[in-house]
This record gives sequence, structure tokens and C-alpha cells, in this order.
Amino acid sequence: MPTTTWTKAERFDGDGALIAANLDNGARAVIYGDYQDEIKISLLIFDSSLPGGSASTERTQEWPLVERYIPRVEWPAEIWGGYRGPAERTPAPEVAAAVAQYVAETNAWLAED
Repeated sequence: MPTTTWTKAERFDGDGALIAANLDNGARAVIYGDYQDEIKISLLIFDSSLPGGSASTERTQEWPLVERYIPRVEWPAEIWGGYRGPAERTPAPEVAAAVAQYVAETNAWLAED
């Protein structure tokens, strides 16, 4: 299985990008955080070989495409994995830390209001 090295997201990854990885096949994986009535975490894969150039966990019909790059068991628990998804997830420690930091910072910001 390929090794994925996650690093801090770059400016070109866009708003809400938390952490990213350049994958062995030339694709890029990016974890995003967003708040709109609730905290939402998503995983996007950018690869010119994909229809439209990307696939996202935000669209369940694209999950099989995303899983070609990052198995569902490695998705952060904050990303809904479906009713038949793995009960336990083991995201990379860097991913788990980035998501936990985003959740904590967002919850602190909400508590201020």
C-alpha cells in the first residue's frame, strides 16, 4: 500500500483546506473543514483522470472514486462513511490532529458568540 505523507495545506488548496498530500500517482488529496450550521469535514481528491478532475466525500456517488485513493477506513470519523462503513477509522495521525484542531478552534469560536 502506498505511503501518504500529509502536510499543512498550501494556499492554492483553497479556503478551508486543513491538510493535504501529494499521492504517489500524481493526485492530490485535501481535507477541508467548513462550518455552516454544523462542522463539516470533507476529503477531496484532485486528479485529471477523474471525471471533472476531482472527487469528494461530499457526494456519496463519488465515494468509490475517493476510495481508490484513500480507503474509507482512513477517512476521519467526522466524515460520514455510510451505514456499511467501517465502525472504526484509522486516519493518519496528522489528519486526525488537523481535524481535531479545526473542531476545537471552531467550537471555541462558537462559544465566544
